[in-house]
Amino acid sequence: MRFGEQGVGRRAGAARSWRAALAAAGLALVALLLLSEGLPAGGATPTAVVAAVGPATAPAPPPAARPLKRSERRWVESTLRRMTLRDKAAQMIMVRAFGRPRNPGSPEHRELLTEVRELGVGGVVVFRSELESIPRLLNELQAAARVPLLVAADMERGLSFRVDVGTVPLPWAMAVGATRSEQAARFTGEVTAREGRALGIHWALAPVVDVNNNPANPIINIRSYGEDPELVARMANAFIDGARRGGLLTTAKHFPGHGDTAVDSHLEMPVVTGDRTRLDAVELLPFRRAVERGVDSVMLGHIAVPAIDASGAPATLSPLLAGEMLRREMGFEGLIVTDAMEMAGVRPAWTGEASVRAVAAGADLLLLPADTEVAIQALVRAVGEGQLSEARLDESIRRVLTVKARLGLARERLVDRDAVLRQMRRPEDLARAAEIARDSITVVRNHGGVLPLAAEKPLKLLHLVLSSDAANRAIRGLPEAELAARKIEFTSRRLGPEVSEETADQLVATAAEFSHVMISAFVRVTSSKGTADMAPSHARLVRRLHEAGVPVVVVSFGSPYLLVQFADVPVYLCAYGSAESSQRAAVAALFGETNVGGKLPVTLPGLYPYGHGLEIPRRAMTLEPAPPEAAGFLPGGLAAVDRVVERFIERGAFPGAVVAVGHRGKLARLAAYGRLSYEPDAPPAAADTIYDLASLTKVIATTTMAMILVDEGVLDLDKPVQDFLPRFVGEGKERVTVRHLLTHSSGVDWWAPLFEELRGPAAYLERIQAMPLVYQPGEKMLYSDLGLILLGEILERVAGEPLDEFARRRIFAPLGMDDTLFRPPPALLPRIAPTELDPRRGGMVRGFVHDENAYALGGVAPHAGLFGTAPDLARFAQMLVNGGVFEHRRIVSRATVEAFTRRTHPEFGPDSSRALGWDTKSPEKSSAGGLFSDRSFGHTGFTGTSMWIDPERELFVILLTNRVHPTRDNQLIRQARPAVADAVVRALAGS
Repeated sequence: MRFGEQGVGRRAGAARSWRAALAAAGLALVALLLLSEGLPAGGATPTAVVAAVGPATAPAPPPAARPLKRSERRWVESTLRRMTLRDKAAQMIMVRAFGRPRNPGSPEHRELLTEVRELGVGGVVVFRSELESIPRLLNELQAAARVPLLVAADMERGLSFRVDVGTVPLPWAMAVGATRSEQAARFTGEVTAREGRALGIHWALAPVVDVNNNPANPIINIRSYGEDPELVARMANAFIDGARRGGLLTTAKHFPGHGDTAVDSHLEMPVVTGDRTRLDAVELLPFRRAVERGVDSVMLGHIAVPAIDASGAPATLSPLLAGEMLRREMGFEGLIVTDAMEMAGVRPAWTGEASVRAVAAGADLLLLPADTEVAIQALVRAVGEGQLSEARLDESIRRVLTVKARLGLARERLVDRDAVLRQMRRPEDLARAAEIARDSITVVRNHGGVLPLAAEKPLKLLHLVLSSDAANRAIRGLPEAELAARKIEFTSRRLGPEVSEETADQLVATAAEFSHVMISAFVRVTSSKGTADMAPSHARLVRRLHEAGVPVVVVSFGSPYLLVQFADVPVYLCAYGSAESSQRAAVAALFGETNVGGKLPVTLPGLYPYGHGLEIPRRAMTLEPAPPEAAGFLPGGLAAVDRVVERFIERGAFPGAVVAVGHRGKLARLAAYGRLSYEPDAPPAAADTIYDLASLTKVIATTTMAMILVDEGVLDLDKPVQDFLPRFVGEGKERVTVRHLLTHSSGVDWWAPLFEELRGPAAYLERIQAMPLVYQPGEKMLYSDLGLILLGEILERVAGEPLDEFARRRIFAPLGMDDTLFRPPPALLPRIAPTELDPRRGGMVRGFVHDENAYALGGVAPHAGLFGTAPDLARFAQMLVNGGVFEHRRIVSRATVEAFTRRTHPEFGPDSSRALGWDTKSPEKSSAGGLFSDRSFGHTGFTGTSMWIDPERELFVILLTNRVHPTRDNQLIRQARPAVADAVVRALAGS
């Protein structure tokens, strides 16, 4: 069932004066009768959540199968005896309710209360609502009802079908079908029960068991699990099982099957033309299986089946379909409920006639008659005129009351509003829903291997949002948000249902400026629309964009059949609906962040069969160890690197070293040489030896922090330092900007032995701010530790977080740099290489920072203090090679990486090689050697560390040593660094 929401219509009208008087006179008596049966009267207050709610409790027995207790049987019979004929007729009717903030005096609210309190309807169907309004409304209605209300909702994809915010965004049924996972379907039933029952909803008008084998079907489509009857039956029964565990009633709909139709029953009556053999094999099979499984109710569709009922009557009004086939032939003993009686599929019969005929056919409950009062009067009149017997009404009312008793409504009909939020949108449910959505994504076509899109490449997407209707609530900017979160450059345009030729021309001309065109197709399957196709002007635009030559990637957030309208596009991906989880999963699939393996649950006519779906493994997007030859090096070529390092160890340049070499995503070399010190019994250096990284701290922690803050739009590099540090005053200081600090062109002195007299960040900050500039800002570049200390203070103020904590949370943890840290604990001491012999600090420095100023600052400083390993730094370097992303976790945008690693002031000559925070390869005497490309960037550390990255070659070289051991006077590192770098480049095949 999917009802229109055009308005509630005239359902009750004004109550007659005699009825109002009677109700007022009998209110006290009714209250006493209700209380005598353990029911709250009109002024009752909630005391507990319905027992079936709550994940910690044992699964509830099947609501439709649990035998009634003696007290419950007494309640059913006594309640039935008290009912007048009119009461019975009203109990067979359910009306529409919207859980939205509404003034109690509004006509809509008063009309609903009239239907519940005075007409005495049997239940309500919850439509588009807001989460916190539902329990408030339902408690009010339940308290006003003389008999507890049965509350239903059309929860085909859980509560999110009716509540946009605050619920688990379950994928549509066809997405679940694409996973082929009964476990996934069962979970959707469990979540639907958990969230629905918590709010006071007892009955899901789901699952859809229609077999969607007609691509032209305008109303079922993704609401179905697919075109295979066996698949539909398995998925539907799994949903039923899951819902049953949470005490939620379920409904198999739309009997006898709405899948093989090309007509929307909201607009006219569909006809299923198959013979009985075909009906048994296809349409009826999932219904039989659901009945066998113990489904609580079956919904009659406004569907004619001439092979069963030659009169042409819809199932809603057909004794042969509802009474004979469903009730007697299939042996169904649960509730038979109609689809919305206001729909055009049943409208040829006026409200009174349709209501009487539906009950005569076998319906127990009538949903949403066009006029509630007219429907009640018609049923009462039909009994009086002999069209229906009162016993026939009693039969249905007894079923309805029995269900209400089994649900526990005879004991407690209200819910605890304070307990609701504990059941909603639980983190574990969100994670599972996201997993199901990921598993459902189906790549139907990927010509030319366009997917996965390489996030590390300079992508530029033209993103077009195409919707077949302007009021699609699913269009909330989620694909755009996902692209932005990945810091992908894109331009997005949302187009209305009709695209003019002028707009199409402009978009086609613009497409050439982009690397790809991504189309998010939101073709909504909804009532009274009459089609599930893409708008013709949209389809023409897609075809023209493809013909323009730019790779076109179409993501269908709705009907999977759209591909027939633009059959030549190279990439087509199905998400089977616009659920939040599906939208996010689709974007992740585009970038290879997940394994893609969904299979079509339907046939795409003339294109792809049922079960088709490309399997695309997740892109690791990491740094994979590989033999040098597999990483693009000459056989034996990296042996020259070993010889270079070993030669420098022999010459006493350093006691030991670790080298890491990466090329095109492969870690071709991770090797340790020598020992940790010159002591005869010193342990050998190892790949995981921890080195004092010294000034590599400037780029790994401090500069990267600045990059992230720039990306977030909270750090303006051209803002004066005085705006952050008001006490930074003196001649020329008003012109010093954050950019000057990053490029070492601020005029702040390069170094001072402040450690001799100062301790702690506050003292350092005060002193450095008071120091005069040694040259005018921007006049030249002078590498400055003191300027970096000021920068670090600015970054911490902007971020509201200390440097070390920010770096751990935003850089090291996402990259898996587990051995990179400030102030390593004593437990790591055996792995840490010693640095210098320093009598002032009691001997050999090991495990605490070598730099004296950083030490005086407490071991955490923007210019030094970081410790780390070569494997960790290799992951960091690969992130930069990838343009700021690693293992699909974006650390910095590509644009920011490029901006920070390009030389900023080449006009200053060969000695001014600084970028933003980073150094670049100078023409002469560079520590990167002579063979790295001019686009290379890197940095060195005073203790003997270095890291150089060549983005043109996708190459990095990391050299970690403790060359200051036992004394800093050793300067051979200046020869070693370029020698190692040149040896690596020479080893490249084709270099």
